[in-house]
Amino acid sequence: MKAGEKMKKFLLLTTVLFLSNCSAEQWYLMGRHGSCYDLTGFSKMEPLLSGSKTPRDIENKLKKAGVKYTVTKLPNGILQINAPSKDLGLILIQKSLCHEFASIQ
Repeated sequence: MKAGEKMKKFLLLTTVLFLSNCSAEQWYLMGRHGSCYDLTGFSKMEPLLSGSKTPRDIENKLKKAGVKYTVTKLPNGILQINAPSKDLGLILIQKSLCHEFASIQ
């Protein structure tokens, strides 16, 4: 197996493991002033993300809509999803971290 093929397989495996971890716990949207909002509640306010419960759901909906976006993994498993054309800048945090870093609304 060539080095390039090994790298592709490694990246695919890493992505699959990362995304499977994303759905293991309830996700919240972190607000500007240290509050956490249930992601399902936010998805009701943003039609494009309707029904999203996990970061993977958000990615799938953005891809399906043809929206360009970036996902940045921050420390402690926090994720940042940016979709400039839709004026979306989301910071997603797992429920367990909301208790440490923010207050749940």
